[in-house]
This record gives sequence, C-alpha cells and structure tokens, in this order.
Amino acid sequence: MRQVVSISMGGDLVRKLNRLAKKKHATRSDLVQEAVRQYLFLQETSRIRSELRPFAEKAGMYSEEELLAKI
Repeated sequence: MRQVVSISMGGDLVRKLNRLAKKKHATRSDLVQEAVRQYLFLQETSRIRSELRPFAEKAGMYSEEELLAKI
C-alpha cells in the first residue's frame, strides 16, 4: 500500500534532485524511493557484517577478501 510521506530538503538538494529527475526521465518520488531503498540495504548489510565479524575473526578471517576466498 502506498503512503504519502512529506520530507523537507534544502534548496540546493531540491535543485539537484529536480535536475536528476529530468535527466533520468523519472519522478522525484522515484528517485527518493530508490535512494531510501539503497540506504536501507546498506544499513542492513552493515548490521549483518557487524554481527558476523566475530565469527569470521574466530575462524581466522579478518578481511572480506579472506572470507570470499573461502567461499
């Protein structure tokens, strides 16, 4: 279900958003939704990494490269 959410932005940010929307042939709403999706994804990814880091370190893996090499 869609809901309307009002947000406040500074003029410079609004101008940049308007320019990008025009360039991408998208609505401002589309761009803000995508930005929020990406932000939430990054926050969730960061949370998961933080929770798993102690297990990886216990297994002797201290970098993502070491972890990926074992997968």
